Amino acid sequence: MDEALKIITRIAGLAPSHLRVYETLLMEGPMTAKELSNKAVIPYSKIYSILKRLEKEGLIRRSEGRPALYIPEEPRIVFDKLKERIDAFIDRAEREITTLQRLYEMRKRTRPREYGIKLIIGLRDVLEEFLRITCEARKEALIALPPLSEDSRRKLLETLIRRVPEEVRVRMLIRKEEIDDIVSLRHSMKGMIEIRVKDKMFGGGSVSDMDEVVIVIKCNDGRYLAIESSNEYLVDIARTYYGFLWSEAKPIIV
Repeated sequence: MDEALKIITRIAGLAPSHLRVYETLLMEGPMTAKELSNKAVIPYSKIYSILKRLEKEGLIRRSEGRPALYIPEEPRIVFDKLKERIDAFIDRAEREITTLQRLYEMRKRTRPREYGIKLIIGLRDVLEEFLRITCEARKEALIALPPLSEDSRRKLLETLIRRVPEEVRVRMLIRKEEIDDIVSLRHSMKGMIEIRVKDKMFGGGSVSDMDEVVIVIKCNDGRYLAIESSNEYLVDIARTYYGFLWSEAKPIIV
C-alpha cells in the first residue's frame, strides 16, 4: 500500500507530508484538521496548507459544517483522475513537440553545414588522418599519393591495400618515381583501383564519399602538415580540382 500511495503522490508532485496526511485519512477515516495534526504528527500551523493542497489535487474533500471533516477519496478514483490529467498533458506536449520538430527539420534543411578546418602537424598524425578518411569511404575514394620517402610510401600503400574495403572504387594519382612501388604491389591490390601518373603534383591528399577531405603538404624544411575538413564547399572544391588533375594524368595498367 505504501508504494501505491507513493506513486500517487509522486505523480501529483506532492511532498512526504502530504502523503502522511492522506494515508492517515485512508487508514483512520474522516477527521478534523486538529485531529489530523495530532495523528499524522504535522504541526498545526502547517496542516491547513497541506489539506488545501490535497483538496486541490482531488485526494480529499471537505464536509460542510463546523468543525469541517476531511474525507479521503478512494485511491482508484484519485489514480484515474491523475491519469486523465497526465494523458491530457502528454497530448498537449506531443502537439508542441511535433511543432518544434517540424521547425527543427525546416531549420536543418535550410541552414548551411558549419564545420571547421583542422590543422595536423607531424608525419605520423598526418598519415593517420589520411588513412582514416580514405578507409572510411563507402563507395569511392580519390587519392593523390603524398610525397613520401620510399619506406613510408611502401608502408602507406600496404596499409591502404589491407584496410580499404574491396567494394570501394579507388582512384589514385601517383608520380613517375612511385610507379615501381605500385607495380611491385599489384598482386596484392583488391577491388576496383585505377591509377594514373601525374608529375609535379602539389602535395597529396584524399577525398572520400563521406564528404571529408585531407590535403597533405610537405614543407621546405621537411616537415609534414595536413588540412582536414568536412566543410561541404571545401570538399566540393577538392573533388573538382582532383577531377581536373585526373583528366590531365596518364593512365597506367597495374
